[in-house]
Amino acid sequence: MGFTVRKKAKDPTKPVGERELSHVVLERAGDYERIPVSAFSPGFLDKAVEEGWIKAKNARDPQVGDIIEFKTHPPAKYRVTAARGRYCNVCDAKLEDDDSAEKPGALARDHVAAEHPDADMATAYECNNFVEVEKVS
Repeated sequence: MGFTVRKKAKDPTKPVGERELSHVVLERAGDYERIPVSAFSPGFLDKAVEEGWIKAKNARDPQVGDIIEFKTHPPAKYRVTAARGRYCNVCDAKLEDDDSAEKPGALARDHVAAEHPDADMATAYECNNFVEVEKVS
């Protein structure tokens, strides 16, 4: 589900660069009665932090259980259900990230080989570049 953000200024008569943000409106945020889960990209979170319309303990790299709150009317709150990073698809463990230029994912492959020797290496782990969230209010 994608998000469209419409920004509201306290004084819309001021030039764009001088306007103070009042709040944002999240549009097309999904059908939360049917599908209560969505995902935020790193770029979406970075922009929200830079422009000041998001509040979270660690908004640029939220972890599972963190609450992300948007400056909307009323405030929209989301709980992080999956953070960015590598995960084992066999035992659901969050694996150490090793994005070295030489062999990215080597630690994940080592985990699978040691803990799940019969698993198919091609599908045994995944690398998520998004934050999965669930709407809480």
